[in-house]
Amino acid sequence: MSIILGSTLIVMLMASKPMFRNHLFICGCAFLLAGLTQKKELPWLLYVQLSLVYFGAATNKIFEPDWWSGQFMHNWLVNSQENQFYLSVSALMPEMLFAKILSWSSMLIEFSIAILLLFRKKHLLAVWMIILFHAILYTMTLFRFGHFFEDIVIILLIFLIWPKFKSEVYINRNVHLFYRPLVRLYFLNSDIEYEHNQVNTDSYWLKVKSGNRVLFDRSALIFLLKFTPNFYLSLFLFDQLIRFVFNGTIMHGIQISLMWFCILFFLPINFGRKSTKKIVLDAS
Repeated sequence: MSIILGSTLIVMLMASKPMFRNHLFICGCAFLLAGLTQKKELPWLLYVQLSLVYFGAATNKIFEPDWWSGQFMHNWLVNSQENQFYLSVSALMPEMLFAKILSWSSMLIEFSIAILLLFRKKHLLAVWMIILFHAILYTMTLFRFGHFFEDIVIILLIFLIWPKFKSEVYINRNVHLFYRPLVRLYFLNSDIEYEHNQVNTDSYWLKVKSGNRVLFDRSALIFLLKFTPNFYLSLFLFDQLIRFVFNGTIMHGIQISLMWFCILFFLPINFGRKSTKKIVLDAS
């Protein structure tokens, strides 16, 4: 089905120049390459595709004098977008300096991402660079380039190594009965159990066992959300709801707030809470 859908999109776009959109073409390639990927192997075809996307983007800019001079960025943000953030910041700097900073940093970041994606040990760094790069760009410009932003976020799921077995989830038994069916409905791919939480310095409100790992509190919740399909479906539906109910600055403000909340929550940073632990169990 992925091969058929991807091929259909590619042929449709190649057959009609007015219909061609980069973000749609990327979707077609992603579907086609996903269909050609073996289930038990790493999706290297998709890794290479994503690398080519950023390498192509950087290459297109490197050979354009307007990008080196900052003229393209200046014309886009001033004449096309009338971006107030750019106008305010650039007014405090020498002429075209802010435009050059944005142009050069974009080329450098895109080229760096393209290289990092080719090395498996650098995938985590590349993923966070992609997320932060597009988040900052969207926050500054209020522009998502069609649905390119969503395409990239969805494709990034290829870097998750999904658990082979259901996760065991332990929640404090004092959780209100009203929330228990909601928890079970949301985390369908996990086995939920409720237990009495020990009252001591090492107490926790959430514990997750997955394979030989035991996660607590925030780390446990992050693990559950990352490997719960309903979480990504919820983000998509909420984004569509915001688009349907609001428009203009209010819509972008809500979407950007939600985006940065998720980014800060999922950042791999330990905030120093004693109840957040990770324990690796012995094979025995």
